[in-house]
Amino acid sequence: MENGGRLVCATGLAWVMIAAAAAAGGSAYRTPESSEIDVSLEDSRALDVTERISSTTERLVGARYVLNPLGEGDAGGPDSDPRLRYDAFDCTTFVETALALALVDSSEQVAPLLDAIRYRDAVPSLANRRHFPAAEWIPDLVELGFLDDITRDIAGDAVVAEVTILNSEIWDRRRNKILSELPEERIPDGRFRLDIWPLAAARAGYRGIPSGTVLSTMRVDRPRLPVRITHQGLVIVENGKHFIRHAADEPFGRVVDEPLADYLDRISGYREWQVVGIHLARVQEPDDWRRFAEPPHED
Repeated sequence: MENGGRLVCATGLAWVMIAAAAAAGGSAYRTPESSEIDVSLEDSRALDVTERISSTTERLVGARYVLNPLGEGDAGGPDSDPRLRYDAFDCTTFVETALALALVDSSEQVAPLLDAIRYRDAVPSLANRRHFPAAEWIPDLVELGFLDDITRDIAGDAVVAEVTILNSEIWDRRRNKILSELPEERIPDGRFRLDIWPLAAARAGYRGIPSGTVLSTMRVDRPRLPVRITHQGLVIVENGKHFIRHAADEPFGRVVDEPLADYLDRISGYREWQVVGIHLARVQEPDDWRRFAEPPHED
């Protein structure tokens, strides 16, 4: 959800650390089979969750970008896209899939755990999806224990509290009419506060962000654009170097590894819809995640 003023998960021109063929516009990506996912999970079993999120998503770098690639599949409803896939992502579905992969023991557990991450009460439906990042996606996943909000810990005195106001009236005035199927009672109603690290301070201090952190980019408040968080990715630290692993639209059209300094410098140049700063939430392992991941037992 990001490029100038467009609400899509995207990036602008930047150097990226991907295979030469992919960077040149070719496609070296091959969708992993379930057996390969199982091997990756087994290989990373001894790592902690913040290391696993890096290890288990390495195989997904190069997957193509598709806006809104996941739906409710055979659960029914207006969006019949699959509930799980490894061939295509947008920015948020990549992060959601990464969260599931960082926790599970086997490929069979990914789909049910992904449902718990994407849907309220783990029940797949368009109405139950966590559509609104500041109002429900971030606070819900923090409350469930999948994420730990570390923005204030990292930003220190530089942190600011940004408020997103959302209700059905504001939603009806929005410029982008996607999700028009949502009933009025499904629109969050209220003032939703989120700690944000201002962009200038983040550009100077990004080396303090730990690996395994979900980075969410927030724009300035605009009355006809009720969703202010427009992009999400994973901060990965390897050999002392910080980069963001994210599903990027233009001009790459794929999942890429981009130096974090380059990403922050680039988004600071947006003029049409300026970036306020970033929110940081580190991945963690909920005590009870297995209750979501185990397929239902038949009587």
